Amino acid sequence: MVGRWVKAQAGWLQHDFGHLSVFKKSTWNHLVHKFVIGHLKGASANWWNHRHFQHHAKPNILKKDPDVNMLHLFVLGDTQPVECNENKMAATRTNADLEASGGNDLLDYLRSMKKGLHEKMASLSTTLEDIKYALAIIAQKEDRAKNISLKLQDETKAQKRENRAYMNVFLS
Repeated sequence: MVGRWVKAQAGWLQHDFGHLSVFKKSTWNHLVHKFVIGHLKGASANWWNHRHFQHHAKPNILKKDPDVNMLHLFVLGDTQPVECNENKMAATRTNADLEASGGNDLLDYLRSMKKGLHEKMASLSTTLEDIKYALAIIAQKEDRAKNISLKLQDETKAQKRENRAYMNVFLS
């Protein structure tokens, strides 16, 4: 009984070390993670990291998240849990489903996708116009800066000529 409790605690402990959340320095977290998972749990830290990264990339998605991919062990309820969200369901239906609905589900799905794409394009178009406007302002400011620089150079040249003329008069 105590051994099971220790293994369970070691599992959560290595999880925290694996997330680099115990020590301020990640090196210490890595070292202790490798020790705990290797010596107390009897597993590989690299194996755990690989599976856990997959879990965080696709959390709770069947066949993608290794932490919930247990369909061969048990399934709760009368049917398998839903793998995709509502927007993607039409794309995963079979031909028989589409024929039964007369293709309306797929048509609705495609229309919603088209609407979403139009909204994104409008947003990008607005962003593109904003960028063009900003570039025009930058070009104007660059021109002003160039003109000021040229004016300062001309004033500097004129000042140098004036100084030379003054020195010539003073030295003669």
